[in-house]
Amino acid sequence: MTVATAKVRGPEFATLVVRNFITYGGADDKGIRPQIVSYAAAFGAGVTVASWEPNYPSLLTKGYQSVVTQAWVGVVIDGIAEFAPDMQRMLHKNKADEK
Repeated sequence: MTVATAKVRGPEFATLVVRNFITYGGADDKGIRPQIVSYAAAFGAGVTVASWEPNYPSLLTKGYQSVVTQAWVGVVIDGIAEFAPDMQRMLHKNKADEK
């Protein structure tokens, strides 16, 4: 199987999305909590940037756009972190097969 034919299965993709919005926390790492801080920071950053731009774009719109960007970028980064070992194994396996 090559990297181009590797497929992300539904449950694994759903885990990536869920992991972006809730995380394990606490001393025992068994409780779950929402990741509010990263999204609040993204919203605040969007509002701050909008306040500096000329013609005063909508602060709420810029904040919302920053939160949406945080969500999809988080899913992509989690996907890279999750599947990098599998892709590395596939690449090295293909190189070993060619020799």
